[in-house]
Amino acid sequence: MDSRDPEKYLRDCTTIAPEVLEEEFVRTPADVAYWNAQYADALEAHLRAKAHVDAEWARLYLLEKARAAAGGEKTTEALLKASVEVTAEYREALEKAIIAEAEKARAAGRVDAVRTKKDMLQSLGAKLRAEMESDPMVRREQVQLSGRG
Repeated sequence: MDSRDPEKYLRDCTTIAPEVLEEEFVRTPADVAYWNAQYADALEAHLRAKAHVDAEWARLYLLEKARAAAGGEKTTEALLKASVEVTAEYREALEKAIIAEAEKARAAGRVDAVRTKKDMLQSLGAKLRAEMESDPMVRREQVQLSGRG
């Protein structure tokens, strides 16, 4: 993989080079596995970011509730929630979760692109086999190889 340009590598993984079809057939399963692993990493990061948002929200909620109680303030549930959701800590955690979710979506798209290539290669392989089977020269060779000729 060209570590300097992942988008170029993705293009390489999703382009079918007709002059080297055999290499494309061999390479594609590894490409699918690689991009699936990238998606798994993005999914993990997204789930961790979401969990961090929830933990940060709970932590800040309890702090705000304790602060209000210590000050003898009467507060409502809505006011406590609003107080938490405007804090820089909560907004930062939420922003990271949004970025992680977007990266997860990008990774899913990359996997879809590589799987589409895999499907196209399978269809192309089936078409080539069918064309070869209808070729009289190939049929003669098959008959000779099977010992019937």
